[in-house]
Amino acid sequence: MLLKPNIKQLYDNKVTVIVKLNSLNPKTHDKIVGREGAFERTQQGIRNLLAEGYCQDPEHQMGLESVVFRDNYADIPNLWRYARSHGMLPYIERTVGCN
Repeated sequence: MLLKPNIKQLYDNKVTVIVKLNSLNPKTHDKIVGREGAFERTQQGIRNLLAEGYCQDPEHQMGLESVVFRDNYADIPNLWRYARSHGMLPYIERTVGCN
């Protein structure tokens, strides 16, 4: 999770931030990233970024990145809507298997 002083520095320097969120379901997100509590930490980071002013003007953009997995496939439309409703730029990618 980004700390508020770090966010202010990013904001002041007009750094575009990309946040990784794989599901709006906490258990699914935590399972995909392999860390319990990751969903809540990610959500707190998003709240901190938005509170600093991200997504309120073109110079302070934030993206939401996710990869499509079997576990989060059904949640992808919700992630897209979540990103757009907060002014984030959604970036969804799919994995490509070897076979």
